[in-house]
Amino acid sequence: MLQLPPRIDRAASAVDRLHAAGRLRRLAEAEELRAIADLAAEHEWTTDDELDVLGERAVRIGATGTPLVGEFLPMEVAAATGVSVESATWLIRDVLNLHHRHPRLWRSVLQGHVTARQAFQLTQLTSRYDLTVEQAASVDDRLSPKYGRIGWPRLLRLARGLIALVAADKVAAAVEQARRSRFVRTSRTSEPLVSELWARLDSADAQQLEVTVQQIATTLKRLGDGNELEVRRGSRTRHSGHPQPGCRAAGGSRRRALPAAHQGVPAPGRRERRGARRDRRPGHPRSARRALWHHPHHRHPGRTRRRRGGRRQLRGAALDA
Repeated sequence: MLQLPPRIDRAASAVDRLHAAGRLRRLAEAEELRAIADLAAEHEWTTDDELDVLGERAVRIGATGTPLVGEFLPMEVAAATGVSVESATWLIRDVLNLHHRHPRLWRSVLQGHVTARQAFQLTQLTSRYDLTVEQAASVDDRLSPKYGRIGWPRLLRLARGLIALVAADKVAAAVEQARRSRFVRTSRTSEPLVSELWARLDSADAQQLEVTVQQIATTLKRLGDGNELEVRRGSRTRHSGHPQPGCRAAGGSRRRALPAAHQGVPAPGRRERRGARRDRRPGHPRSARRALWHHPHHRHPGRTRRRRGGRRQLRGAALDA
């Protein structure tokens, strides 16, 4: 249990008062959870009790292994805490799952090592895969040395791995059900030319789509698009079938973009690019030899000229010999 002063010393420094307020908040959360658990125990029913159809009925709010409670319990909790009946029902569910399925985590919450919000995340994770009481207790026992000692996101990742070990078949069934729920939808907005896109994909497909859209946004910025990143990502999503085709459709190319002064000038052809590497000035020795070669009376009999690999080669009877 947390041992805290009844009030915060106003004469202390701001940092000390901030730490004290955090400890008081965790203590208040722990006492609230303890009160809800005690109230649920007062309304607890067993399977041997006789049911009176004219009075209060027994309902199971928590997961497997939690006791039955009276149906009016959420109304009492809602009136005491000032929340809606629906919110009170979810709060009772989380408290019952935490108290009866995760005893070690329950003690950590009462001691102030784990907050109620963090504990509820773990209880909801185990309930999502419909773990039995024994399976939930096994996960709780393996994670108990790490409560309050490592970061909570890291602990949740460890919990997912332990759940996959103790209930592999249930995890596989949940994954298959999630894959059957994949979709891609569009919805209209207030502007007729803009729509919203919603999708639920496999993780690998979603990551590939993310990489493709990011590549297109980067290409648009290199081509001079001055919009923000999110605007560039959304402006060319229709070209995201493949990174390279998408870039070309967006106006990009595999080659580096031309300077602004050269844009609009027709690109040179293959012969022009090849000839630009040679000196074609009149009177140049290379130009004279080329003219002599092209003259029909000065060609070597039995030899032909052909191109291979972008270079001129001689091939004929003399070379074959």
